[in-house]
Amino acid sequence: MSQERHPTLPKMEDLVVGRVYKLESRNLSYGIWDGESGFIGNCPDYGTVEDAVDTGIDAPEAVLTDAKALFAFLDRDFEVVK
Repeated sequence: MSQERHPTLPKMEDLVVGRVYKLESRNLSYGIWDGESGFIGNCPDYGTVEDAVDTGIDAPEAVLTDAKALFAFLDRDFEVVK
């Protein structure tokens, strides 16, 4: 994620770990900020996020370490376009 390439993207230090964000991205509609360098989502993140809007929803801790639970959480709660 590059602030220079995507000036509307929030700064990494302003993102909340474990928070769900509505993304403008080639690969993800929604993602969960991992606290380091990217968003966890229901498909691989290729660094194409151009904007991230805070939904105010914190993901359950279990979905951060279990891919199957993550997919179910995002698919069920956020109607991710497949």
